[in-house]
Amino acid sequence: MEVVDTRVLQGQDAHLVEFQGEGGEQVRVTLAAGETARTDEQLVDAAKVVLVQIATFGSDTATPADNPEPVGQNYDAPVDADSYSLEYEDDGVVRQLPGIKLPHLGAVEAEVRRSAEDLWRDALDNNRAPTGWAVRARNAQGTIVASVDYSELQSASDDAIGG
Repeated sequence: MEVVDTRVLQGQDAHLVEFQGEGGEQVRVTLAAGETARTDEQLVDAAKVVLVQIATFGSDTATPADNPEPVGQNYDAPVDADSYSLEYEDDGVVRQLPGIKLPHLGAVEAEVRRSAEDLWRDALDNNRAPTGWAVRARNAQGTIVASVDYSELQSASDDAIGG
């Protein structure tokens, strides 16, 4: 589905994010309001994370979580746009989203970080404190090229509030 419009309706108990497709398709995601206010952009990002989790739920790409390999820092190296998969860790189970098209490693790392931040906000909104790695990306050879741990996000959050 090619998204041509996105609408956000913020409510007291729940928020609705609606994605409109060019052929009249609609996908609606309802998010719990949580205890902290979120912008429309943050809600759209959270809805995308939910859709990724749903798309990979029950697929045969789930594997036990393991420790990520060190991340390379060659931001300008071109990548094969069809050779990346994102992995999301949830309670010891890894969900994969293959075929991510991004132009370079800097973009891959930015997407991994953005996705991890969305998962972190969702967890906090649901009174959970996740641990371990959150999101990582693998290239076509299976090498982890980007990864973000929840501890990194916790440190960044503590620094932002002076903790």
